[in-house]
Amino acid sequence: MARVKFGTVVTGIKGKVGGQVFQQNRYGWTLRQKPVPTGNLKVAQMPRRQALLAVAQHWRTLTDAQRTGWNDAAPSWPHLDPFGDPVQLTGFNLFCMVSMNLIQGGWSIVDDASLPEVMTALTKVTVNLGAAGNQYRVDFTPTPLLANQFIYLWASPQVSAGQGLVLSKLKIIDSTSGFSSSPIDGSAPYQKVFPGNFVEGQKIHTALQVVSKVNGTVGPLFHVPQIIGP
Repeated sequence: MARVKFGTVVTGIKGKVGGQVFQQNRYGWTLRQKPVPTGNLKVAQMPRRQALLAVAQHWRTLTDAQRTGWNDAAPSWPHLDPFGDPVQLTGFNLFCMVSMNLIQGGWSIVDDASLPEVMTALTKVTVNLGAAGNQYRVDFTPTPLLANQFIYLWASPQVSAGQGLVLSKLKIIDSTSGFSSSPIDGSAPYQKVFPGNFVEGQKIHTALQVVSKVNGTVGPLFHVPQIIGP
């Protein structure tokens, strides 16, 4: 395992090179062998890939004026790269991003670009987990949200109490119930994605994200780690 130390010119690096992947942990940056997946990832990724293909094909059906509208709107939609730095989206990038946000919520693709909405800022999220009955309750404020704004409920599988957040493990466990007021009962949705009884002392990472079903604007993730109680 190689270790990498950055200076004043190069301050960070992401991604993989020739079968090696750059990772950051509490000790700094490392270069590791990219793990070989043991599952059939192509099958698991197929619904998203099919959705992306459908979005790209839909882009070709837009009029020139509509595509120009997306290009003109793109600078108004802030976006961050993996380093957290702002990047400029193209009109096509913006159309794909917004369309995927809408599709995963079960909503229709919009053909005409618009400016991003001001999303409700969550100020407090409380998660209660219990092994008895696989209890999963999420309370949030403010409540209710503005009209046409709903919650995407993200969660991780059960992990050890000392394990921190790994974003790649978060999955949207419910995006179509139209949660707009607190509380959220996440018990059934969680079991559909991560079946199995809760184990007292394990941890689940939960995140809420406010989304607009009108034009696909999404707010930041509000992350809450919580230990499963009795």
